[in-house]
Amino acid sequence: MDLHLTLTEILALTALFLVAAVFATIPYSFDDKKSDITLNFAFFVILIITIGSLHYKKTRESLVEGFYNNKELLCKEESERKIIISQPKGYTFQSDYFIHEQNILYIGGCILLKDANQTKE
Repeated sequence: MDLHLTLTEILALTALFLVAAVFATIPYSFDDKKSDITLNFAFFVILIITIGSLHYKKTRESLVEGFYNNKELLCKEESERKIIISQPKGYTFQSDYFIHEQNILYIGGCILLKDANQTKE
């Protein structure tokens, strides 16, 4: 299952799950079995952070690899304007940013576009 989330969306979803976990455990915090609830909550938090981090790392690596393999990326600017970028279009990658003349785009707002040939298979 490939969700095609941007890196920023992955971080936002991870934070949302953590907030939901905190609110879900509030009713149990007044129980006498606090140690069991705390242990379960800690395990849940570690699990959410691990899954979010792994997905973030995998997505970032696929974006960088796709960029260096001359594939196109769809990126959003802060103004919500969308731009299709690639290495052949003159963009370079430096420190999590794609740079070309006056455009500086953060990798967190980009997704890798699929090839039209791959979708027909």
